[in-house]
Amino acid sequence: MKKIFFLFLSFFLNSFFLTINHIQAQNKKVLDSLNGIYQNAKHDTIKIMALNSIAYEYRNNNPDTCIILAKQALEKSEKTGFQKGKGWAINRVGMGNRTKGKYPEAIDFFQKTLPIFEKINDKKGTSSTFNMMGLVYQNQSDYPTALEYYQKSLKIAEKIEDKQGIGIVSANIAHIYTIQNNRVLGLEYYQKSLKIREDIGDKYGISLLLNDIGVIYYLEGNLYDALSAYQKSLRITEEINDKQIMSYALNNMGDVYKKQNKPLLALEYYQKSLKIKEKIGDKWAITYSLKGIAEVYQQQKNYEKSIEYAKKSLRIAQEIKASKEMGEASKILFETYKRKGDYFNALTYHELWKKTNDSTFNIDKSKALANLETKAKIEKQQIKIEKQQVEISKEKEAKEFQQYITYLILLGFLVVLVFAYFIFKSRQKEKKAKELISIQREKLAIQAKQLTEANNSKDKLFAILGHDLRSPVNSLESFLGLMQMGFISIEEFETHLPTFYNNVKNLQNTLSNLLQWSVSQMNGIKAEPTQVNTKQIINEHINLFNTVATAKNITIIANIPENIYVWADENHFQLLLRNLINNALKFTHKGGKITISVAQNQTDIEIRIADNGVGMTTEQTDKLFKKNQNFTTYGTSGEKGTGLGLQLCQEIVEKNNGKIWVESIINKGSTFIFTLPKNNQQK
Repeated sequence: MKKIFFLFLSFFLNSFFLTINHIQAQNKKVLDSLNGIYQNAKHDTIKIMALNSIAYEYRNNNPDTCIILAKQALEKSEKTGFQKGKGWAINRVGMGNRTKGKYPEAIDFFQKTLPIFEKINDKKGTSSTFNMMGLVYQNQSDYPTALEYYQKSLKIAEKIEDKQGIGIVSANIAHIYTIQNNRVLGLEYYQKSLKIREDIGDKYGISLLLNDIGVIYYLEGNLYDALSAYQKSLRITEEINDKQIMSYALNNMGDVYKKQNKPLLALEYYQKSLKIKEKIGDKWAITYSLKGIAEVYQQQKNYEKSIEYAKKSLRIAQEIKASKEMGEASKILFETYKRKGDYFNALTYHELWKKTNDSTFNIDKSKALANLETKAKIEKQQIKIEKQQVEISKEKEAKEFQQYITYLILLGFLVVLVFAYFIFKSRQKEKKAKELISIQREKLAIQAKQLTEANNSKDKLFAILGHDLRSPVNSLESFLGLMQMGFISIEEFETHLPTFYNNVKNLQNTLSNLLQWSVSQMNGIKAEPTQVNTKQIINEHINLFNTVATAKNITIIANIPENIYVWADENHFQLLLRNLINNALKFTHKGGKITISVAQNQTDIEIRIADNGVGMTTEQTDKLFKKNQNFTTYGTSGEKGTGLGLQLCQEIVEKNNGKIWVESIINKGSTFIFTLPKNNQQK
């Protein structure tokens, strides 16, 4: 199960102080100092800012107290007309609501404070508010919007040279990279932020970042370093008495012990974490402790306890409208009821899990399509602007020419040499104008071609979504509906289960290729080549497809020499193998054979994937590697293919300086051959 929980650990440092050099951790010494300032201050403005600072200290451990104190500061600010105090008071109310999981209310308060900070030119307040809005959208899994606000915050922090603010927002950006599975960049940004926190003595920030770094180690399977980082974070949070970060460190340690198959230790740390979260009312975080406890009990086959805690997690997730957390809790309930043999409840929670995932997918799809439409509009507008620029340039040249003629008439015969000079200059300018017009026409032609290709890509995307994805989903939905109404028995369901498995597997492959292709069309394929061990990667993919091959009684034979390396992007190489081996399995009859061989010459490595399946006609092979050509074919067990995977393979091979082609005989089989460089070389 994906550890989404880990990826939110860096998002509890929410704003900055205005009037004092604040150490970001609630402790008795800081509160005593702030209370002393509040009691002894002679001016209302100092009292208000001290009250805002005290509210900030309670933002994580006691959000209700934070809100009460901030509202007091807001009331005093409105009475005295102190705009700065008003802005920060509203900011603190938003912080308290975020901790309580009241995200719409939090956003509303943050939006109210922005015009106040902008009016009084409080750059630090504006930067803090943008960062807080990013945190709220991050909690709701709206990563593009969150990243937009983080970038706004970082830009201001860099402009005013706010080292502390730069460290905070850099950690948030690192978090986005980690969510997107770019752990190398994520770890790099977290370590940069950690160095800033250590330089300024920010123990609160250090404890947060140690949790985040531990998360990356955990996801990489480095459990020892992950546990070490969490333990360091826990020691610091105990020292500064920050309950919220302490609860997250405890929860993370519970996850490590669960991974190490130490259920008693895992339950101990989850329960410690849960107790703290319930005390401070951190509803979003409570769902993860409950989920962890439910998973441990599920592993121990204590299904009743697992169901009890998973249902608690689901109820809270529904209350705060956290879709990902709802999906994870419903998945645990589905799996637990299935293991119990309670298929009615298992189906109920499976439908909820599917509905939640479909909802998330539809949101992402809508955003992607909106981005495509926006991109097309921008390109059209750019073409219009460039046409206008050409017309302005021509008008300008004409005016200049007229000025030259006027000067020549006034000078007359007395300045013949000057007259000749201006004629020469005017001809030169006319020539340049024509050259400029020619260049602009070429640019417009290129942009028109790019726009046409973008529209073709969009049409292809819609066609595949509408035809090749909707059909298997509708079929599966109809069958499950019949089963739910009692028209189909369990025995009949098991009879059709292999067919549904093939449909879902095909749907998964089509989606994977479609997403890869969409990214390549919008952003372009970027290769990051390294030395890749050919035999190791091929053997890994043979093992990956072993289940499918066994199901169809297909033998896969690999003739791979030792110490053969290609110079290519490893992810691209893996994608090539997955598509081509999957195609070979799809179009090979039961009892057939697939042969994978590798040969080399002075510059290239040649990989051949051959099958003795259905083969192709010349007309079919001619369509395979032509752009904007896609068609649907069916494998030997009814598997569907669109040709999109092969088109993606062609783009990837060419991006890695290689070539791909096919040799096929109908009813005899097909051999797909591609080459990749042996070492770093520019072609």
